[in-house]
Amino acid sequence: MKPASLLYGLLLLPVLASAAIDLEQVKKDNQFPTDQEIKKSLDKLKKDGLPDLYKIDPASGQKITNGMANVNLDKVSMPKQNVPDVKKLLEHYKAPNVDISGVDIAKLADQYGQLKVTLPDDSKDRIQDHKNGGAYLFISSSMPHATVENMLGQAGQLGVSVYLNGVIGDKPLSFKETQSYLQTFRLKKAPNILIHPPAFVMFNIKQVPALVVASEDVDQGLDESGCASPTDFSIIRGDVPVSYALQQVAEKSSNANVRAIANQKLAVLASK
Repeated sequence: MKPASLLYGLLLLPVLASAAIDLEQVKKDNQFPTDQEIKKSLDKLKKDGLPDLYKIDPASGQKITNGMANVNLDKVSMPKQNVPDVKKLLEHYKAPNVDISGVDIAKLADQYGQLKVTLPDDSKDRIQDHKNGGAYLFISSSMPHATVENMLGQAGQLGVSVYLNGVIGDKPLSFKETQSYLQTFRLKKAPNILIHPPAFVMFNIKQVPALVVASEDVDQGLDESGCASPTDFSIIRGDVPVSYALQQVAEKSSNANVRAIANQKLAVLASK
């Protein structure tokens, strides 16, 4: 053997010696139960039951008399669950992004007999009539009550649709306050009343009251923002009689179709 190999062997001997395991000694120090001993322990467990530590009913906290009795899970109480009332949550929290465009409040309320304002027979399905050409009156509940009542009465007689920019009150999912407001008016003939913010955008309505007379092709000239071309409609602002506003449009509008529509509305009044 070469000197280097001899040296390596001498260094390795202590490692091998320390890694040696006496299996016989391990078996002697750790006696495993025999099959007979295991069977004997199981028989004793069946006879005497579980140790006291495991003989507690978690439902009642009482000791189980029968060591092998099953726990009655039906008696385990569960904490009461509070289920939220979705309807109350909707009424409590505002929903500013709710789109109520095209809601015909008068038609909706009249269906349930909750509103004295009714619809003319010839306008029940004209939710989008602001795009078809015609005369429209824009109002707000912030206007004096007497002014609104006079204008609603005139609009009903002339067949002019009336537009609101939104529901009244701070609950956009409820029409209750809007219905209550409209019920305060006493009208011989009710106009077509609609809630439709896009109509305000279309004719750039910043102040009310305002009367708009639009041509039949007004929806053909809308820009990217949904605004109509100024040449396709005429607007009269201020607290003036609806009939007077129509006369001004009939006399001064540069659009022949707009003038014709204004005269058509005035003819209805003249025939009465």
